[in-house]
This record gives sequence, C-alpha cells and structure tokens, in this order.
Amino acid sequence: MAVTALRRHFIGLAMLCSSVLAGTPVWAEEADIPRQGGTLHIALTNETDSWNPQKAVQTASYQVFTQVYGTLLRTSPDGRDLGPGLAQSYSYDESKSHLTFKLSPKATFSNGTAVTSADVKFSYSLWAGDSLYAQYYSSIKSVETPDPSTVVFILSAPDVTLLNILASANAAIVPKDFGGLSAADFWQRPISAGPFVIDAESKGQTISLKRNPHYYEPGLPYLDGIEYLVVPDENQRLLQYQNGDIDIVNSVDVGAAAQYGPDATVSALSATVNFLLIQAGSGPLADVRLRKAATLAIKHADLVAGGYSGQAQQAVSVIPQVVTGARTCGECDWGRTDLDEAKRLVAEAGYKGQPLSLAAPSDAGPELLAAQAIKPMLEAAGFSINIEAAPSLVLADRLEKGDFQMVVLNVSSQANTPSDMLGFIVSTGYLYTRADTAKAVAALQAIQSADDRGKVEAASMAFEADAYATHSTVPLAALNDIYAVSARVRGFQAPVFATYVADRLWISQ
Repeated sequence: MAVTALRRHFIGLAMLCSSVLAGTPVWAEEADIPRQGGTLHIALTNETDSWNPQKAVQTASYQVFTQVYGTLLRTSPDGRDLGPGLAQSYSYDESKSHLTFKLSPKATFSNGTAVTSADVKFSYSLWAGDSLYAQYYSSIKSVETPDPSTVVFILSAPDVTLLNILASANAAIVPKDFGGLSAADFWQRPISAGPFVIDAESKGQTISLKRNPHYYEPGLPYLDGIEYLVVPDENQRLLQYQNGDIDIVNSVDVGAAAQYGPDATVSALSATVNFLLIQAGSGPLADVRLRKAATLAIKHADLVAGGYSGQAQQAVSVIPQVVTGARTCGECDWGRTDLDEAKRLVAEAGYKGQPLSLAAPSDAGPELLAAQAIKPMLEAAGFSINIEAAPSLVLADRLEKGDFQMVVLNVSSQANTPSDMLGFIVSTGYLYTRADTAKAVAALQAIQSADDRGKVEAASMAFEADAYATHSTVPLAALNDIYAVSARVRGFQAPVFATYVADRLWISQ
C-alpha cells in the first residue's frame, strides 16, 4: 500500500475506559471472497535467533512469532487500532490501578487445552523475569486470577502505554509451567495459541508452519500453512520470487525494489529507523566531541536522497515519529551538517587518525549501502574508516558484547508506544553503545506512569534531548518497509510495526 499517515489519536488512552472488543477487526474486511487452503511461501532476509520472545532480537524472529503466538490484544496493520486477541474485553477500575481482561471462551492452545488466567499469570512471570524486555512491564506490580477467565493486572500507576505492549509478540501467552515440558524442550517446539504451529524447522534454512486446528477464530486461518525460506541474498530472493517459488518477500532492499516491478511491491512508512550507533563506553569514540563530529560530518540530505531510492525520509528523532506520543526536541537538529565544525572537534579531541571500524550487516542492503555512503563523509572530517560487513546474527553477538566502534543498524518499534523503543534502548545499554542510560530509564518510567498523552510526549522529548547531547545513537533515516507480494496473495497490508498476522491472508485460484 502507499505510505500510511497515522490518525493522530492516542490508542493507549482507550485503556482509561472499558472496552468490549469486536469479534472481527475492521481491518480484516476484504472485497474478494476468501478461500481455504494452500501454503504461502515467505522469504526472510536472515534467520531467526530464538523461539523465546523474551530473548530474541532479530526482526525475522518476530515476523514468525506473530504467526505462532497468541496475545491478549492485536494491533491493526496500520497501527491505528487495537482488536481482540485471546481477550474479548478489558476494563479499568476508577483508580486506573486495576486492568482487568476477560478471556475469550474460544481461546485455546495448540494442544487443545483452554487458555486460562493462570496461563496469563505464568506468561507474565516470563515477561518480567529473566527477560531482555522486562522493562516493558515495570508498571505491573502483580497479577491476580479471580477465576479461570479473568485476569487482573495490578499497576503501580496508570500506564497509558501498556495495552499496546500487551498487543505485541513480546507479550506472548504460553501455557502455565510450559504445559508440563521443561523450559529447554518448550522453547525448541513451543505450545502456542496463534493461527499456526511449528511443523518442521531446518535451522537457518526453512521453517514450516501448519494450521492450528484449535485457533480461537472460527474458520481461520485460511491457509493450510506457511513455509518460511531464509534467503540472505537479495538477488536470490528476487530470482525465487520471479520464478514463483516465493509469494511474499519480507523487507525488500530499497535498491532492488524497482526490479520487482511497480505492481509487485507495497510499502509503508514504518516504525523502523536506520541508525549510526557509536561506541561511547570505550576507545577514542568515548570522547563526545568525536561522536558529535561524526554526526556533523554526515550529509544527511544526500544520504537520504541517494542511499534509499526514495523509500525513506530524514529521521528527526530516535523514537520513530509514526509512534503515537513520540516527539522530538526543539534543539534536536539531527540533519545539521557542518564539516568545518566537525574538523575542529576532531582536532580538539586529539584524534590521531587511528583506524576506526564501521560495521554493517552483510545480509541487509540498506545498512551496508548507508555505511559505504557515510565512510567518505567521515573521512572528509579527518576520521580513518574501515567498513566491516558481517551476517546479522554475528553482528548481533558483537553488539551485545560491545565489540564495535561504529555500526549502521535498523531498529524497529513493535508497538505503538514510545515505551517499546525506550524499553529496548534501556535493555540493550542505550542501543548497545554503552551510553549512560539514566535519562532513558527516567523517560521510560515517566511514560509508564503517565495518565495522558501530554505527559508521554514530554517524557519522549526529554529523552530525545539527552540522545542529542550524547550523540551515540544517531538517527539517519525513517525507512519505508517494502514487501514484494505475488498477485495470487489476497488480504495483505504492509504493516507499520514490522510484523503482521497471516490468519486472514489467502491464496486466489
């Protein structure tokens, strides 16, 4: 679809009243009559890194998670609305400290057992326990289960962002005590409540899903199954798509989009930002003057115009602007270029020209192209730059260890709230850069205790001001997500938040 402009209301504010969720979301309506059957073949740009949503960091993992896991709520593809998931309604008490969900009587796991409040409480213990994303749920003090179909989240303060988090795959609902399995066995082949279940997997090559016969939506999914193919090379993805071996290509490289043909691709301005991340914890770049020099040396307008084939905009903030409640700050001029000032800062910092590495994932075209474009800009300011390309999973391991100096990386928000990106920023040590997280933590806490949109925006702006002063996490471009979709696929909408549920996709004759 074309670039989507979000309606500027705050979805999270709906949580301040009761809501009975309709049985069929409005975004499911299609002009064609759906048909049952068939297997959809979808290309992933890189392999998944875990079946555990509390450990995974790769976007590819979350693209698969949404087919396998059920959540209490679901977000529409355009990011505007929340619809029913495993819960059929929610309500707040007068103090806004008790959030109560009524589970759907049809909510069932893939092994045929009913989803109960005990399962939700157990799932919460995973979200908030030894989890990369525990910060997302810090507003929840405890969970109560007054009966099998009712679950109550006890909050430390009103949290206008929580509903959106509970609609993301991070908040997947799994059976209590892993359904009798050990944790290790469960995460090899999880029991789940999504539209599909895992049928087979060849690590790093293919993932085969089949229809979940116990899915809570009667008559869905339409498909018999999904076959995911891991195809890191863009030329191979294009060839397999043209040969009819692939029906959907997730994340088409911007430089290759035209080769698929104008009628084959759909795109949306997404919640994905292309960043230059600069190591602030050690080495020469621990000097903020050098980090600021790097920012000022980049010709942001040229980078956006030439590096993204018209499928991006200049990023003005760390938190994507399509996220409701995100706001930049008055002094945050990320697009400013001043080569003379950059040179002055390089000299003032005493940098002697020692080689610095600029890494990028080898299996993601835009990031590598951006790195190649940035290299001569930095060198014009006096930096000595070596580009290092590595597979996404290898690079993810290096990032976690802090084993980098500079890296170009895409980061996607998965939920329509600033707390999603901020939670990831905090949990990864200010996006892996080892910058001081105190201001980010404060902003996250302020957002999670906010009872209106104005307070969310104020906290978002405070974080952006700190990011601009720190210059370790430099937003380069707000990207379109591009998908190649075969003419035989019906019901597809390019999602704003990087993932989509395929239960309402179907294949035409």
